[in-house]
Amino acid sequence: MPEQLLPVIPIGISEIAILLNVDRKKVAQWKFHNKLPEPDYVLQQGPIWDRTNFILWYQENGIIDNRKKGNRNA
Repeated sequence: MPEQLLPVIPIGISEIAILLNVDRKKVAQWKFHNKLPEPDYVLQQGPIWDRTNFILWYQENGIIDNRKKGNRNA
């Protein structure tokens, strides 16, 4: 009997924002600064991750903000 795979549940930047309770713009910034894993798929609308894969990645890695608080000089 073939192994049954769990269905892929696609999520994009908006869904990640809801999942992590942050603003969509913040997730877009994380993506721009390579703080998110590589997407599983890239469509014309943007990057797509499998929800389960993303959650596992987030539990293991989290999002690290390397900026120093109070130092916004560019």
